[in-house]
Amino acid sequence: MKESAEVRFWRKVDKNGPVSDYDKKPCWLWLPSVNDKRGYGTFHPEGTPRSVLSHRYSWELHRGIIPKGIFVLHHCDNCSCVNPDHLFLGTQSDNMLDMYEKKRADRKIGENHPLSKLDDEDVREIRASYIPKKMGPRRLSKLYGVSVPTIEAILKRKTWRHVQ
Repeated sequence: MKESAEVRFWRKVDKNGPVSDYDKKPCWLWLPSVNDKRGYGTFHPEGTPRSVLSHRYSWELHRGIIPKGIFVLHHCDNCSCVNPDHLFLGTQSDNMLDMYEKKRADRKIGENHPLSKLDDEDVREIRASYIPKKMGPRRLSKLYGVSVPTIEAILKRKTWRHVQ
């Protein structure tokens, strides 16, 4: 009798991986193939046209369908981990913010970016100064020497989210 995809999947997992700082429980490590130098595992379920990332497959086994455009992220920061308790859903922005907060990236954001025309204090002032129909994005953009879309992104917290 042929093994189910789920049985095949779990045969490739070591549930005695390193203990995670996140919850003091072991990571469940994906043992076979990885898709790239970052170390994310891949799994090819029988009857499907392509491979899937092993941590995404684990999420779907335990938690259900992943909405379109959503990522499966790791609390434990171990990209070969498929422990569903170490996984959470988020956007690409959530992933970047998580990486930044955990200091896993040498990412230059905000005033630390070499091309930034603003600093954190400017952003605080822009948000505090905004008054619809009096001190709007157009006026603020002229005051600070940046584009209207830049001001709008700051006000909507699409950019400079790290500044309170």
